[in-house]
Amino acid sequence: MDINKRAVPVVVMTDDEDILRETYQIILNAEGFKAYTANTGRDGLKLASQVSPDVVLLDMLMPDLGGLEFLETFQAKKHPETKIYVLSNLSDPDQMRKAMELGAWKYMVKADYTPTQIVGMVKEDLAAASKS
Repeated sequence: MDINKRAVPVVVMTDDEDILRETYQIILNAEGFKAYTANTGRDGLKLASQVSPDVVLLDMLMPDLGGLEFLETFQAKKHPETKIYVLSNLSDPDQMRKAMELGAWKYMVKADYTPTQIVGMVKEDLAAASKS
């Protein structure tokens, strides 16, 4: 399926903070996305493999499978069409560089953005991609 032809973009939010996942799910659904959430990296990877999302919102620090391991595994399965936004509390330049090398679309420090701002960026990026 060509994801640019979907009527409703699909997003997988993977984060171990319950309130953050719930907040994003509410905002994403209100903005016209179909949002799925996972509270571990392994569950997020499994979910992303099942639903072939347009976007993954990915935390870096999770108990079982961190963001870098998620990126390595997901990208190895050839998902170049999925935009992965890393949302982290880590602002380490080496971590950021490695995430981008592994296929992250953007790396954002959570404290610098509200969930509404991030969802707005996702909408803009998908709209721009569908026009190209």
